[in-house]
Amino acid sequence: MVPSLEKWLKGAIKNNQVIQYDNKAFNDRKLIRHGSYREVFSATSPKFKTIIALKSIIINPSFTMNEKE
Repeated sequence: MVPSLEKWLKGAIKNNQVIQYDNKAFNDRKLIRHGSYREVFSATSPKFKTIIALKSIIINPSFTMNEKE
């Protein structure tokens, strides 16, 4: 069975393999790079008191993942 990316991501968040933050937790977001399935931003984080990189994943409902990858 090949899971969808969305199903895999929800499981990874639930199992603490991926940390999900609300976009409101970051200031001064600037796009660094844009790809087919992701965007990378720099932003400042009041919580961490530093500049960080944020990676967002764009979920395409027709995309499936190969479990071996």
